[in-house]
Amino acid sequence: MMSIPTAIGRQADGAILITWDDGDESRWSPGELRRLCPCATCREKKRATAAPSSKPVGLPVISAAEARPLTVESMRPVGNYAYNISFSDGHGSGIFPFPLLRREPSTTKVSNTSAGSNTSAGSTSAPDVDVTDEGR
Repeated sequence: MMSIPTAIGRQADGAILITWDDGDESRWSPGELRRLCPCATCREKKRATAAPSSKPVGLPVISAAEARPLTVESMRPVGNYAYNISFSDGHGSGIFPFPLLRREPSTTKVSNTSAGSNTSAGSTSAPDVDVTDEGR
């Protein structure tokens, strides 16, 4: 049986802490989640940077949103198997299945001292989480 999140909270440093139905926790920084994005666009970008190219290398151009510190803006459930995560850089097409978000408990156990929002659910459906911080 697949584990499902029972609570999601934002830590003081902006990391996301997911508590699973078996009590284990997974902690993700916004950058880790963004690099993990499984959407087609991100997979294609990763494939392009991994393949050697004979083209001349140009200077990269980044948008103003990409230059700001990265944050998770929202996490919305997709059925009972994944979350769609939106980031402050405008990216929001990735669907993150629960097994992808799950980490080994030995490397992620932390005390739940989250600042900001924390959502709990007593049912078998994943919590709908808006992780925007107001007043920051």
